[in-house]
Amino acid sequence: KVINNKMNLDLALNSTLIKPNLSDAWLSGCWAKQPDPTDAEGCFNIKIEARPNTVTGYRVVLRFLLDQKNAESTLLFIRDNFGYGQVHLRKNTKGVYRYNNNSFKGLLSVRDYFLAFPLKTKKSKSLNYWLKVYTMVLNKEHLVLEGLDKIRAIAKLINLNNSFTGKTGSAKPNP
Repeated sequence: KVINNKMNLDLALNSTLIKPNLSDAWLSGCWAKQPDPTDAEGCFNIKIEARPNTVTGYRVVLRFLLDQKNAESTLLFIRDNFGYGQVHLRKNTKGVYRYNNNSFKGLLSVRDYFLAFPLKTKKSKSLNYWLKVYTMVLNKEHLVLEGLDKIRAIAKLINLNNSFTGKTGSAKPNP
């Protein structure tokens, strides 16, 4: 029994476990509630790698990464909700696990989730750049040098000054 100033209320504990899913803002809300520490743990990433057998000689790889200490089961749950990706223990860390989703098809659910539940912190800028590149790749703009150059310029802006270590975004220079 809990007494609340003017009323006598009987409160019962609801022990039913409700798991978050992609229909709520749980994952997005984690970042919004504590922007600095948790912002450092999630990352939207664009990588441009040499690949000789492609039209431009390069491949654009988009990734969504999420690191959590001692949270393998949480990251596996997130992976299962998105339907794609891998979870592994990061080398040279003490119990830090990483969720990595770099499948273009698999990133569709990540894109849709963050469009439905936008970030409200400085990480939202990186997400917006990432979404722009995702759309450019979807529209096959990466298959021409002009489009690849635009993507390269955007990739330099992503995750700019987003961590406590002062690391900044970067991309490989033009060939």
